Amino acid sequence: FSFYTLGVSHANIAKELGITIRASEDRIKPVKRKIKRNYESFDSFRISCISKGKIMSLIDIIREFYCVK
Repeated sequence: FSFYTLGVSHANIAKELGITIRASEDRIKPVKRKIKRNYESFDSFRISCISKGKIMSLIDIIREFYCVK
């Protein structure tokens, strides 16, 4: 989900994780539904993450995935 939140396409997520594009889409659907209930749009959610400093948590998850400090 962290990749998707930062704007990475399902095709690239699938490639990096070794899964199908469909699997990437299916994994994200429940989270997207929850976001839609709480935010006006997905961009509103992203802006909220940035303004509250939570974007760094997402970046840290991606860095950990790639073993980058």
